[in-house]
Amino acid sequence: MTRIKYYLFLLAILALGLSSCSKDQEYLNALPADAHLVCAFELEPTLKKSGLLEANIQLRQRITRALTGPINSNGDIKGLIQGIKQWGVSIKSPVYAFANEKIDMGYLMRVDNVEKLKKTSRDVLKLFGKDPASVKSEDGVFIYIDEESRDPGEVGCYHSEDGFSAEGGAAVDFTEDSIARQECEGEVSLPDTIAYHHPGDVSIVAFNAKALITLFTSKATIEEAKQLAKRYLSQKRGQSYAATPAFQDMEKQKGDIRGVLSLRPLASDSYPFELFTELGKLSLPLNIGGIDLKMCHLLFAFSFELGELKGSVTYGSEDQVTLEKLQKLTSEIYPTTIQEGLIKYLPKDSYITAAAAFSARKLLEQYREDPSFQELLSELKANSFDLEAIAPTLGDEIAFSFPRIAEDWTDPQYGFVVYLKTKDATLVDALYQQAEKKIPGRHTAEGAHRYFVAEGPFVYGYKNGVSYFAYGLMGKDDLFKSGGADFTRHKSYHTLKETNSFAYIDLKKFVTDPATASFSQFLLGDKASLLESLSFTTSGTELQMRLKLSSTDNVLNTLLDAFLPTE
Repeated sequence: MTRIKYYLFLLAILALGLSSCSKDQEYLNALPADAHLVCAFELEPTLKKSGLLEANIQLRQRITRALTGPINSNGDIKGLIQGIKQWGVSIKSPVYAFANEKIDMGYLMRVDNVEKLKKTSRDVLKLFGKDPASVKSEDGVFIYIDEESRDPGEVGCYHSEDGFSAEGGAAVDFTEDSIARQECEGEVSLPDTIAYHHPGDVSIVAFNAKALITLFTSKATIEEAKQLAKRYLSQKRGQSYAATPAFQDMEKQKGDIRGVLSLRPLASDSYPFELFTELGKLSLPLNIGGIDLKMCHLLFAFSFELGELKGSVTYGSEDQVTLEKLQKLTSEIYPTTIQEGLIKYLPKDSYITAAAAFSARKLLEQYREDPSFQELLSELKANSFDLEAIAPTLGDEIAFSFPRIAEDWTDPQYGFVVYLKTKDATLVDALYQQAEKKIPGRHTAEGAHRYFVAEGPFVYGYKNGVSYFAYGLMGKDDLFKSGGADFTRHKSYHTLKETNSFAYIDLKKFVTDPATASFSQFLLGDKASLLESLSFTTSGTELQMRLKLSSTDNVLNTLLDAFLPTE
């Protein structure tokens, strides 16, 4: 199944622009109304922009070789490619991906000609050595269930002593189920035998005269997935995700890839959106300043441009009042653009540089009414760490730099430093007192408000309105110095400083610096030389991402040219 998914993706790239076009939007009715993730892929504009369709014949030939080389023994895929105009699906219309509680991932395409599509489905099955007659018609829907599909719940056994593990290393759901336990003991009776249930592995392709839908699920049974496919293909407009305000917000986004992610599932026990700590599970905060984030969704978009990939993420909400509250709160937490008070201490040449102008006090204030936060404050105060007393001393500027990695990978192997504006030394003094309380003598005071860890290369303290935390190769002499040129002289700083926060990753340094060059070459080979930088910036409620390459061509064209096999 994995191989089929891979080839269908490459076929879609090669096929682009060769199908007929239509304004028919009825296929969107098949989008599940309960989707928590929906993505739209504008394939034709993307590849036309890259010049792949018209100009780069050699690149198209390399895509063909990538498709045909591994599976020539299974049939003539070249013949299938040459007949793309007869596939019966429109790739000029957006292709949609989606996910909900039952479906791990689904894909939706518009159907132009159902008779042509039936023939295509039989040809594809023959190509991969499968029975063309396995496409069945039920209630006006043509359905193909991959023969390797299996329902969830199949029993397996894990024996730690003999090293036996789940098939293929797949994730398993360990359980104390008595029936599963009996089956394991009947197979091999060992004291450390653990019973588990395999997740499902179901793949279904279904289509009618309007739409083709593909479902992959590890949660639903084969029968459940089949019924879901039939239900989605028979939906009316009002029953579809396409009728929701969130979908309309997504369609307003500009980009070659657009998407929307609902935050509502984060509050459900059915979804594994939890952070695990040594103390247990820490749920993600979904209520801040009286704003219920479950009412919001994240909107994102990506665009392939000349020499760079651009992306953006922002908030949306079906409740306008909630959205206005969130926008107001964001402006209070990020009151200004980047300041240079701390950035002047960061070196120009660094692997990673980050900074933010934000109000830590305002952020902490939003959780004062949250019961779990109040419980945390009480626990900290009982251990002599009064966060409420520290909060008023916190400033509105923070900066981070990761400038060094040891070329010989000695200990310490790397170094970083964090600077935080503070009114006084309350924060670092409190941290030292906590450290002494837990492990006396491990942290040593060296002068006024300056501390270091006796058994590790870590130093922290306070100086002239700044609290600092440094590790490893960032020695004492590096603090509050940039070694000549600081980051304000960096070529990208003029754009970064116009934002509320940024993180800049110098990919070229990873590729060229002796300490990391060999590792980069090992991972990417000569293709690593294409990488320039990756940056993230925030302005209000919008986060922007930029991946820059050394090439001046469209970034998609460059990436395909770099990573497709040459032979």
